[in-house]
Amino acid sequence: MEDAVAAYRYLLETLPGVDIILAGDSAGGGIAAAMLCKLRETNLPMPRCSILISPWTDLGIDGLRHATLENEQHDYLPCPQLTTVIDTYNRGVLACDFHKLQRFPH
Repeated sequence: MEDAVAAYRYLLETLPGVDIILAGDSAGGGIAAAMLCKLRETNLPMPRCSILISPWTDLGIDGLRHATLENEQHDYLPCPQLTTVIDTYNRGVLACDFHKLQRFPH
């Protein structure tokens, strides 16, 4: 998220007065939501609007249990692989390192 805030600051500095729209889907939606909170905390100007499409906002154990495990038989992603992705994400592994994880079965 620090990179996203840095990019936002850059836009504010290089394009003053331009309307900025913040958008994200899935995990990107979660990052966008967290970024809105960070912008508010740091008193940075808010974007003109934000679009959060199916934001993945709760990567903790409670969110996984309530949102995913109870619906496991209907989910697209198999639970063991999904838990690996969540654990890796929570440890701070960058998205570019996800190729090192076991591939999802088709």
